[in-house]
Amino acid sequence: MSKNIIIIVLLIAVAGLAFLKFKPQMKEEVAENKTGTQESRKMPPAPPKSGDKFSDTTVFASAVQVFPGDLTEAARNALTGFDMTTSKNDDGTTQVTFIPKDQDDQKSSYKVAEGQTLYFVEMSKGDDNEDTNKDMFLRDDYGILVDKDGIVQ
Repeated sequence: MSKNIIIIVLLIAVAGLAFLKFKPQMKEEVAENKTGTQESRKMPPAPPKSGDKFSDTTVFASAVQVFPGDLTEAARNALTGFDMTTSKNDDGTTQVTFIPKDQDDQKSSYKVAEGQTLYFVEMSKGDDNEDTNKDMFLRDDYGILVDKDGIVQ
């Protein structure tokens, strides 16, 4: 009988330690609450401003080039939960649109001219589910348009 109590106490202790170990990670994750809306306990930093040198921004390390050129595996992973479409405009620019797979109204679009590069910023992969191709928190994902002088948009 006392052997069973010791085993139960050990199991509870191990479960408690595991909870404490992973608790900080859970605070940064995004969850869907009972009303179906998304909430996060930690907001990502604000996007950089037009004119900033892109490589000097806090988001540079979290960005991957998505246009022009072929999508790399890193770019495809960053775009989890999004469809990216491109279409040629009459003025020679290309319209690149990011459409969340489950929220059409949150799409963003960028007009990319010759000499400009479009990057996709994925600040936190913790809210992405690559198995279902869903992104649970869209505010940490956005495009940044850059040219030789810095950030355009």
